[in-house]
Amino acid sequence: MKKTIFGIAILIAVAPGQIRAAEQAAPLVAVAANFTGAMAKIAATYKNESGKELQMVYSSTGKLYAQIRNGAPFDLFLAADQRRPDLLAEEGLCATPFIYATGQAVLWTKDTGTAGAKNWQEAIAYNQAGKIAISTPETAPYGAAAMAALEKAELRGRVDSRLVYGHNVAQAFQFAYQGSAELSFTALSLALSSQGAEGRYWPIPEAPAVVQKGCAVKKSSHAEAIAEFLDFLQRDEAKTVLAELGYK
Repeated sequence: MKKTIFGIAILIAVAPGQIRAAEQAAPLVAVAANFTGAMAKIAATYKNESGKELQMVYSSTGKLYAQIRNGAPFDLFLAADQRRPDLLAEEGLCATPFIYATGQAVLWTKDTGTAGAKNWQEAIAYNQAGKIAISTPETAPYGAAAMAALEKAELRGRVDSRLVYGHNVAQAFQFAYQGSAELSFTALSLALSSQGAEGRYWPIPEAPAVVQKGCAVKKSSHAEAIAEFLDFLQRDEAKTVLAELGYK
């Protein structure tokens, strides 16, 4: 099944039995939703240089982690946290995890009524009745980072009734972009996308940095191809894309 997000045709995560990657030549990469735009650009550049394709499935880190544990035939996991790749390594399902990016949660909006807000807390105060989108903290690391910031700023109780939850950070962004929410806790990378440029965002200093790890799945039938792509991921071409989208 395909859906278009940010103008990119992507595969939506489905049940393991519905994935036929093992029958296809291209490696299948499980990618955290916040990394959608970056991965699309990196994969396209990789194909142009190497002639080799990758297939991607984008979803929340928690859901992708559960699918790998349940036998989904992914070859590589690019998560939005450190914990799930580390757990997969401890369980013997993945090779040694590695850090590939560090992201940051931000508050984003298209609402012109917040134009005078100097920071994210003021933006919430300026829009006292509007819905605030956030990705489910239990499965989405950017949602967890935003929730930690709300609690640190002692705002959780004031906004709890206004929160609407997306399955992943990309969906939370879409809620605000499409108008079903006025504000969205999202990833800096999405705020810097072409759609993100249609609104504005505020950094959230209280939110912890989101350290993103990846790991190669041990049962992969494309181990050599994955190793080649991981080498490419360390090159300047890939690092330039990461920098453009706010990753460190």
